[in-house]
Amino acid sequence: MIFLDNASTTKLDREVWSIIEKYSFDEFYNPSAPYYRAKEISNKIKDAKNLIIKALNGASGSNFIFTSSATESNNSVLLGQLNKRFKKVLISSGEHNSISSTITEIERKGFEVILINLNKDGQVDIDDFKAKMDDNVGLVSIIHASNETGAVNDIETLVKITKAINPNCLFHCDGVQAFGKIKVDLKSLNVDYYTISAHKIHGPKGIAGLYVKSNFKPYILGGGQQEGLRSGTENVPNIFAFANICERLDYAKNYDFIVKLRNEFIKTIRINENIIINNFANSSPYILSLILKGVNGETIVNALEKYDIFVGLGSACSSKKVGNATLEAIGFNKEIVKGSIRISFDASNTVEEVVEAGKKILEIYESLYNQVNRRK
Repeated sequence: MIFLDNASTTKLDREVWSIIEKYSFDEFYNPSAPYYRAKEISNKIKDAKNLIIKALNGASGSNFIFTSSATESNNSVLLGQLNKRFKKVLISSGEHNSISSTITEIERKGFEVILINLNKDGQVDIDDFKAKMDDNVGLVSIIHASNETGAVNDIETLVKITKAINPNCLFHCDGVQAFGKIKVDLKSLNVDYYTISAHKIHGPKGIAGLYVKSNFKPYILGGGQQEGLRSGTENVPNIFAFANICERLDYAKNYDFIVKLRNEFIKTIRINENIIINNFANSSPYILSLILKGVNGETIVNALEKYDIFVGLGSACSSKKVGNATLEAIGFNKEIVKGSIRISFDASNTVEEVVEAGKKILEIYESLYNQVNRRK
């Protein structure tokens, strides 16, 4: 099997399996229980939070909330941290579906949502952001690394612009495709909220989190767990597995190798001029967006599966939806976007694998393209 859909999920790190077993079968206590063994678990959860904040290089006094998914983390900010003093919300045109799908609900609450344009390199257009940012904007949400194209936004600059215009404006960043893959330093970025997810970095599914610089209004109410910030019995085994992964993360360790994988893949498929390679200057090497002109991307994905090669159509959360909002925001029309697929790499891949996958994509594409054009 050649798995090149690592932006959708990653294989669980075997080292954390023993942690999951330990806190599922041996130390399985509810952290809210009154006896000392449960209290020990509660204290270990606090240690896990601090460990992840350290991995993010978070600000002094910041907090971290464990959630069930990045979608929950994003929703808890976009729907839970709205401030009635300010009636505008800025969101980029290249956000993950868990952000863009909140727009209707935000508007129903009486706020105006303003979309920020992307430039030709897939990044937030800073001039457009400056033009639309004003002192009536109370919340901004900009993705760090695009889940569709890998384009990396200049979050530090965008935060500076935001705070200069309205110091009370809250800035949220979806860092799911950035953390563990490119440099993430939250002291430098100075965001108020930052979302990360375990299963994108070889942790278990069902556990994610939200970095909180200072204030957070509880979005899920109940028993008052996690200092009252997110109620619900904590997912203890996955929390400790997540923390262990974060403790061992070193984005620089694999970065050059991932660049090599991407470059070898591009070299393999570049020979066909009908394939558009969205290899932007400032982007994560882990994600590569392709557009195969004249052929439906879903057809390519299905054909590759027969050879045990797996690639993506884009965000796994929105792959069943028609079109690709991010690519359309960059300037591609709806018709050409039908031919888009997403290749996403991991350090477990090999050069031989990506070259083989590239050759097979070329072979399948050229066969389908010729069939389509013969019918015309």
